[in-house]
Amino acid sequence: KKNNLIWGTIPSKEKDFSNKIGSKYKIKSETINDITNNINYVINKLNKINNKIKIIFTLSPVPSSATFFNENVILRSFENKAKLKIAISNIIKKNINVYYFPSFESVILDNHNFLSDNRHVKSKKVSKILKVFKKNI
Repeated sequence: KKNNLIWGTIPSKEKDFSNKIGSKYKIKSETINDITNNINYVINKLNKINNKIKIIFTLSPVPSSATFFNENVILRSFENKAKLKIAISNIIKKNINVYYFPSFESVILDNHNFLSDNRHVKSKKVSKILKVFKKNI
């Protein structure tokens, strides 16, 4: 709070964690506009360094394992992925050097792409995604 900085971390498993962070930190869920503005800030900085740069975004198919919010982690994970995807789509429309690679979509549409924990992607699928990515860059 004091320095107006964003700190990303995995939520603690402690039951009273939110009470402990209250004086120094606040839990914040970024809006689509926040995400878009932050990504645009980085893109502008990168373009100043190299105006011929090509930027490729993708979403990880791995769901969140915890949340700071008193909500179902699976629902929260998909909400956050949706926010990221919308922000990226908005950014791509306004930048000719920004692209999207659909690794999230290529995994999530078939549950057989996950290991038995339904969280980690099978290495065979990761290899296939990377092969397609390399072929298309």
